[in-house]
Order: sequence, then C-alpha cells, then structure tokens
Amino acid sequence: QGNAFSNKMMSLMRWRGSGGDRAPLGSGLEPSLRSLIKKYDWEAVMARCTDDPNEIKLQHVRQGTALHEVCSIGSAPIEILEEFLRYCPEAATMKSPKNGETPLHLQCRNSQKQFGKVALLVTECPSAASIINDQGMSPLHVACEANAMLPVLKILAKAD
Repeated sequence: QGNAFSNKMMSLMRWRGSGGDRAPLGSGLEPSLRSLIKKYDWEAVMARCTDDPNEIKLQHVRQGTALHEVCSIGSAPIEILEEFLRYCPEAATMKSPKNGETPLHLQCRNSQKQFGKVALLVTECPSAASIINDQGMSPLHVACEANAMLPVLKILAKAD
C-alpha cells in the first residue's frame, strides 16, 4: 500500500512539473490560479477565482498572493482586480514575504498610463495606502518613484 501511494505521489509530482504549475481543485487536477495569471489567460483566471476564491489570498513563498501577481502585470484587465477584491478584499492589505509590498505598491509601479486600477484598490481598501513596505516606502512613495500619473498621486495623497 505504501509503495502504491509513493508511486501515485511521484506521478503527481512529475505531472505538476518542477514549477508547481498545477494545483488540485475539486476531484481533478487543473492549472493553479497563479499559473493562469502568468499565461495571461484572463478568462480562465476569472473562472478559477469564482471556483476557489480562497486561492486568491494564498501566499507564495516569494511573490505574495495572486492579487500581487495580477497587480504586477500592467496589462491585466481591471475586471480581474474587481473580481479578486469582491471575493477576497483582505488580500489588498497582505504584504509580500519578499519585500513587504502590498498589491497597491505593485500597481503603483504600473500606473504611468492608467489610473483606474489604483483608484479601485484605494476605494475598496483605503488602509492599503498607508502600509509601508520593507524599504520604508508607502504606495505614494512608490508611485512618485515610478513617475505615476498625477491623478494616481492625488488619490494616494488623499487616502494616506
């Protein structure tokens, strides 16, 4: 019996790959939310987060949550952020283990051409604007450093 279990686990590990790009959901094995985000498969991301909203706030060892991952991608649709925040608003204040940054810090790095995503994060979770990362920087500091649009700076200044 032990050998059969070991063989099954080894088979599962080989199938998952060294990157761990597959995760269990329900009775089968499907791509993890994080792997779908990395592939920019936004339709599948939307479906996956409605199937297993708890996966949104699972912390990766280095990168943080799935919301961190989405906020680090400038081209991610705002609808994905809306859905993530609807299912898991607490993920907006979770710090990345790597550098203590929240999803708002990451979104501020990508806010040179867009305002809506920062506005959404601040509106849904105003306290995120006051969170300081491991380098002692607030999202406003990060936005200034990244040459963010003036409307981004204004909403962060009001929230902070």
